[in-house]
Amino acid sequence: MKFQVRRAAALAAVSLAIGAAAPAPRTLVVGSGAVAGYAYPVAGAICRAANATRDKSGIRCAVESTDGSVANLQRLATGDLDLAIVQSDWQRQFVTGTGKFQSAKPDTELRALLSLYPEVLAIVVRADSGIAGAEDLRGKKVVIGEPKQPANPLFGDLLVAIDLDRKEFAQTIEMPLADQPKSLCDKRVDAVVTVVAHPSMFLQQIAASCPIKLLEFKGEAIDQMLRTRPHLAAATLPPNAYPGQAEPVASFGIRATLVTRSSLPDEAAEGIVASVLAELDGIKRQHPVFAGIDRSQLGTAALSAPLHPGARKVLEKAGIAVPPPATAEPPSPTR
Repeated sequence: MKFQVRRAAALAAVSLAIGAAAPAPRTLVVGSGAVAGYAYPVAGAICRAANATRDKSGIRCAVESTDGSVANLQRLATGDLDLAIVQSDWQRQFVTGTGKFQSAKPDTELRALLSLYPEVLAIVVRADSGIAGAEDLRGKKVVIGEPKQPANPLFGDLLVAIDLDRKEFAQTIEMPLADQPKSLCDKRVDAVVTVVAHPSMFLQQIAASCPIKLLEFKGEAIDQMLRTRPHLAAATLPPNAYPGQAEPVASFGIRATLVTRSSLPDEAAEGIVASVLAELDGIKRQHPVFAGIDRSQLGTAALSAPLHPGARKVLEKAGIAVPPPATAEPPSPTR
């Protein structure tokens, strides 16, 4: 009988010890994009940073390849994902119930964690073309994208900002991507419009075929456009990204962003953001595109969803700018 009592007491002690032990790390699933794109490797870099501190933070991170931003937002809303990489223009449409999401109500539960690398509007011309700026495209043949692809909204934003109508071009052309470099270099077209993360293999291919120039977009008209389109942000292409491009080139574009839901515990958001900050220099070295991540803009650039309180706490502590906790929502731009 005494043996049974002692055994029961021992089992109870073991149970209490187990109950007091640290809980197993919580696994957060990050929706990324196609394996061949940039969202998948940046999600992997974020997860590696988080997993390096999982014993301390209690957070384990796993990457899932997905169909991209729209699918990520939808799966976040159903709880199928915990975090996601989302382009800032899709983020904007989701929180305002516009564009692709105009049949749904504005989403009030999406939360931003970080602004990541830029995807920038680029207009490429031949170096000997005599085209100095976008206004010089009047009367020119301009490749605006690929056949059966959606219109490039950033190009549309630019034209509105500088008061330029497509009717003023000699021709706007849709052309398969593979044909664009040769057509530009052979002078069959005068300019190619694209939105890319830099450095871009596509632009490198053109630059290898003929000397090129990238047009700059800056000034009050561009600044005013960016003030009314919070899903966009200014961007600067560093010098020597492409052959013959010795100076930095000012432009603008969307951002890849890391988002979640308001239901994510503050401690989890803090852990993810803190781990990224701690490993940011290493993350930027993992891929040439990630070098475009700007530490000073992690909490502000092209974010439409409110910043998660956990992210705000970590960024503020690190001295990184964040938006005011409560601001009036700017009107959605019309296109």
